[in-house]
Amino acid sequence: MALFLALNRELGITVLIVTHNPIIAACCPRRIAPIVTPTASSSRVQT
Repeated sequence: MALFLALNRELGITVLIVTHNPIIAACCPRRIAPIVTPTASSSRVQT
């Protein structure tokens, strides 16, 4: 984690980390959460 943060801070490299771990997420300076909405309807396509 320290390497990723150093790359971002010192070289301006964007690092995308996808995690379900709240401890790792807390180390990141920015967090983006997806918006989850219920599906109105769904159907299967017949082949």
